[in-house]
Amino acid sequence: MSPSTPHRVAAARLRTALRTVDVAYGRPGSGKHRVAGRVLAVLAAVAVLGACGDGGGAPGSAVGATVFAERCAACHGADGSGAVGPPLTAEVITERFPDPDDQEAVVRAGVEGRMPAFGDVLSDAEIEAVVRYTREEL
Repeated sequence: MSPSTPHRVAAARLRTALRTVDVAYGRPGSGKHRVAGRVLAVLAAVAVLGACGDGGGAPGSAVGATVFAERCAACHGADGSGAVGPPLTAEVITERFPDPDDQEAVVRAGVEGRMPAFGDVLSDAEIEAVVRYTREEL
């Protein structure tokens, strides 16, 4: 069985993007290349989900992944394992914030000197989606 057209289009876009990362960020394995590759991997997953459906996952999971890739991954790592900011993997985040409302409050208000506030930047739906993404998919 051959892959459907959306799968082929998504795969072609991913190949093009990977070549772009190689050209823009130097040799594979370099620090910039690894960070760009991780961010690109998240964006590629979002593109594939958008092209192919999310397999019955929670509505908004693609929104959460997109928000995370665009707003969170630079500090918390593309896979949520932490970088400048602390890890946001599901087991860490659910232990720190048993109630998702508390986590949403931090996303909205930020943490002075450590994390910017996103309450004026993201919609309520985007905040809820990114919190759900960190709790259920990372």
